Amino acid sequence: MRERKVSMSSGLAAWAAAVGLTAAWTWVAAAPEPITQIAGGSAIRLGQSAPLTGPTAPLGVGVRVGVQAAVAEINRTGGVRGRPVELISLDDGYEPKRTGANMRTLLDTEGVLAVIGSVGAPCAVTAVPIAQEKQTLLYGYVTGGAVLRKSPPDRYVVNYRASLAEEVGLLVDHFVSQGIATNEIAFFTQQDVFGEAAYTGGVAALSRHGLKSPGAVRHVRYERNTSNIEGGLSELLLMDPQPRAVVFGGAADPLIAFVRESRKADFLPIVGTVSFVDATRVAEQLGPMGEGLVISQVVPPLCSGVPVVDRYREALKSVDPQARPGYGSLEGYISARALLESLRTIEGEITREATVEAIRSVAGMDLGLGDGRRLRMRPDGHTIGGYLWLTQIRSSEVVMVQSHRTAGVGDQPEVTAGK
Repeated sequence: MRERKVSMSSGLAAWAAAVGLTAAWTWVAAAPEPITQIAGGSAIRLGQSAPLTGPTAPLGVGVRVGVQAAVAEINRTGGVRGRPVELISLDDGYEPKRTGANMRTLLDTEGVLAVIGSVGAPCAVTAVPIAQEKQTLLYGYVTGGAVLRKSPPDRYVVNYRASLAEEVGLLVDHFVSQGIATNEIAFFTQQDVFGEAAYTGGVAALSRHGLKSPGAVRHVRYERNTSNIEGGLSELLLMDPQPRAVVFGGAADPLIAFVRESRKADFLPIVGTVSFVDATRVAEQLGPMGEGLVISQVVPPLCSGVPVVDRYREALKSVDPQARPGYGSLEGYISARALLESLRTIEGEITREATVEAIRSVAGMDLGLGDGRRLRMRPDGHTIGGYLWLTQIRSSEVVMVQSHRTAGVGDQPEVTAGK
């Protein structure tokens, strides 16, 4: 296999060192092969456009490492029908314009079979129409945004994770179960389609709990791709009465800044956020200040002990013994495992169309998620997973609060762990 190596930026290298990634995880991409090789006997090539630099890089790089671990694992067992798998990752910096350019490079020049493990609703807005135009699978996007969950569903868009509305709904349900009234919950989101989707999903959840005036829900914003949370925090501090709970919809760094500054200002609401942040990194960065932070997850908690987590740890260790497990890389691993296993079911040529048909036909795939959870295409026609878990930071550790099944999965009743 021919390879070319691209050196990491100084910022990405610093992050890699901080989380324990060795130089072996320098960005590696295979040299271009003709597009006609997709259906031939050469390597199967998957593409990714994700933030590998900038404020959201920890998530993008983490997802990439997880996909790489799954790829390395399947290659050790003979690949897909004797063909090795390669991942080509391009940096979009969490900027939609760069995502568009990357998508066309991956599909037209690099000739990838599918695009996997990309990050963020703003970037998905750009990626979806290109995938549809090129009739190529866009799979496992790390966002719960509505652009990836249309009705009727886009044929070439398939999700692993639950929707953002389902995640925010789980947070709201948890707050209400703790005795917090619907008018005591505020929303602090990044100012883009992701943030608006989090807010809209929150209003819908509050309405289920008896909210009478959706227009009265308090919502403040911060600028995407920054940690400029001071203005929004000031708005929350001036509210009378101040919120008892805040749902944060954004990336890890602004969340960390918000929690720190809130504590300094003696503003102590319960804070909940969705799985767009890596809980382990947040817990490490916040230390004691993170106590009580609630985080919804789309993968089993690292502390759950279910088979897929154990297998992920081994796969990660085999490619980099120094790499630290994290929720972003776990999602990348599980999502990639599902796609790679579906490729093994294809009879005849492994083409782009055969690939989308294979993943859309997943029915009862057991990856070891625990409690009988299996992957299958949900009735919505765009998601093969959709499970949720609720975690909380306690004594700087991420612990499981609740294991929840979303309504669209329907294979088992809800299962609740001890609080």
